Amino acid sequence: MPHDKRFDIRFDGHRIAGVTATLNLIAVPDDRLDLPGADSGIAIELAAMQHLLDLVADGKVTAEQARVRLHDLSRRLHESNRELHRMDEID
Repeated sequence: MPHDKRFDIRFDGHRIAGVTATLNLIAVPDDRLDLPGADSGIAIELAAMQHLLDLVADGKVTAEQARVRLHDLSRRLHESNRELHRMDEID
């Protein structure tokens, strides 16, 4: 079942506030299932990703910082999703 998460993405003095991600919403193609959190079907707010790309393009955040942060975010959302599935199984 899809569910939303809201959070801020922070980088050394920069913040993208109130980002929305929905878990269990989309099917991920097989060739990207090896990426962190891909099997949770996470859809993330496009405007937040555009903001992140603007920070990279403006030299305020490196591409490596953005990549690491997104991979960490994906892992954390995936773990949160697994916990919700466990709770569903208990109910």
